[in-house]
Amino acid sequence: MQIHEISGLTAPINWLDRAAVSTPDAVALRTADGVFSYSQLQQRVTALCHALQLGGLCPGMSLVVNSSSRLLISLLIHAAPRCGICLFPVDSKLPQSYQKPLFRDAGIDAVVLDQNSAKTMGSLIQFDSEELLKPLAGNDSTSSRSLELRDIHLMIATSGSSGDPKVVMLSGRNLAASVTASRRCLGLGAGDRWLNCLPLYHIGGAAIVYRCAEAGATLLLHEQFDPAQLLIDLQHYNVSHISLVPAMLAQLLKASGGRKPPDTLRVALVGGDALSPALARQARAESWPLHVTYGMTETCSQLATDSSDKAGVEFGAVGRPLDGFEIEIGLDGEIWVRGEAVMTGYANPEKVPGQGVEDGWFQTGDLGMIYSNGELMVNGRADESLTSGGETFHPNQVERLLSECPGVEASAVSSAPNEIWGDRLVAWVVGEITEEALQLWCRANFPTAIRPREVFKTDTLPRNSMGKVDRCCLQAWTKQRLRSKK
Repeated sequence: MQIHEISGLTAPINWLDRAAVSTPDAVALRTADGVFSYSQLQQRVTALCHALQLGGLCPGMSLVVNSSSRLLISLLIHAAPRCGICLFPVDSKLPQSYQKPLFRDAGIDAVVLDQNSAKTMGSLIQFDSEELLKPLAGNDSTSSRSLELRDIHLMIATSGSSGDPKVVMLSGRNLAASVTASRRCLGLGAGDRWLNCLPLYHIGGAAIVYRCAEAGATLLLHEQFDPAQLLIDLQHYNVSHISLVPAMLAQLLKASGGRKPPDTLRVALVGGDALSPALARQARAESWPLHVTYGMTETCSQLATDSSDKAGVEFGAVGRPLDGFEIEIGLDGEIWVRGEAVMTGYANPEKVPGQGVEDGWFQTGDLGMIYSNGELMVNGRADESLTSGGETFHPNQVERLLSECPGVEASAVSSAPNEIWGDRLVAWVVGEITEEALQLWCRANFPTAIRPREVFKTDTLPRNSMGKVDRCCLQAWTKQRLRSKK
């Protein structure tokens, strides 16, 4: 596959300075805590650098942000590379037992904690988030060793969809290649406004901070996903871009009551999980400008995007790779990807590159195929494959068929061991259809081997913080429900 190279990459530390010079009065960041022009944001970031240095941070160190403040995380994304330090934002709600292995892998030197945190971090340098959020005065000097393109700027944990979360190391070059390719695909520019309701400790949310700074656009940062408030702000602030997972899109459509989004909205980037064709058709009928995307932490988020007027119509279709990416399908059907935005490697205390990457190639663990026109189809995780009646398949294949059933709004497939079938399929669905009607529809529309033998209704599917179906939780639901039926 032909790769369109990305040239002329600039280091992330230059983006804020460039916008502060070219458009100093343009709004850079709008949050519930305040509004910052690019010149004000630059001043605030400079003062934050000064506070970090006074607190003992030195170039080459790594800083964990264990705080619930999205404003602070966004400020530190800009400040950390100026101080020559690597940033690692984490979910502050995670128990310490869950965080410690991640910190050990990452080789952490310092941590930012909320004042009410009960966590203890041993010998690490500690900062209080409230103190760092104060608009302190600072001089104009920053570290003599700011991070360059080759340095690790960001460490960030995967969502854990393939097992235990891993910590990914992303260099300045990785991030610069990613935002440049994204801008070319989505057309983000100065004067645009991107509403970000995704968590900043996941790459999907953090990437938007970088994209807006590089383009000189406005970042409209929401503290959480609130459909009603989001719909108000879409209109009030003439939002041009928004990122959503399918579950968020479904809630937005329900909350909007069929009302169209503002004409200023050019991009509704939907990813993180498979988008059902029924939901896509509903969104298109209500004039939402869908751009269906596929990516992961290891590729700095956005890897391929379908921006056509048919985006979302075919389950699993995610369009062409962005500039700078090369995709191949292995003999086992797994997707391999290579490019400048592919991670430097999985984290280790010495920051040695290359772990998890072979000759520049990353094996995603996802199954897929490439159409003759170069577009990518994603068929789900390789390690989630099931075998029923001697036939091996992926839950996504079953969910794809379930999405065509009238009255099914969302679905997820689990399984239970069976001596005869191997994996006995269990479907969980959200929607108006009854369990009895769904059973009848499945008998009429499914091949025998992949037909769900049990169907259960639920108000909501279990999802992780990025909106992906939590299949471990779903499996637990299945075991409990089948046990209660005996």
